[in-house]
Amino acid sequence: MELSAVAVQGHPPLPTYRASVRNASDRPVRRVIATVVYLDANGRALPGENQDVAFGSPLEAIDPGVTIETMFLSRVDSASEVQLVVRVVTFLEKGTGTDPVPREWKNPRYELELAEAEGRRSFRPQVRSPLAARTSAYRPSYGLMTGRPAFLAAPACRSS
Repeated sequence: MELSAVAVQGHPPLPTYRASVRNASDRPVRRVIATVVYLDANGRALPGENQDVAFGSPLEAIDPGVTIETMFLSRVDSASEVQLVVRVVTFLEKGTGTDPVPREWKNPRYELELAEAEGRRSFRPQVRSPLAARTSAYRPSYGLMTGRPAFLAAPACRSS
């Protein structure tokens, strides 16, 4: 998924952002949930102001290669820029019958990407395994794996 958002001028009473959502995968996408990180004029995240937004439609999926244009409202009026971090994508797979089956993909790098968008450089992923927590040699390694399934192997989502 490729996401971007820019402020729309002159839409009182709430700030409005125009968003582009491009399906860069090989499967239809029904819904994308992303976290909006609001940034000040210096590019720093506004503390406590993140909000989740959802893009897509339960009636019509976003086909591969298609870009949709949409808008979302915000309660934050002091942001000069935003970044979007993908949290969950609901895509459609062929089922046993004629109807497609929705499958949910949760971004395994969500916490890391959110920390980067917020400017938290010292973020360390949580240790989930009790064994790993007791083993001093445990080091998370991202190496060549991006943590994204092949159908979502697009670059990290950034706003422009």
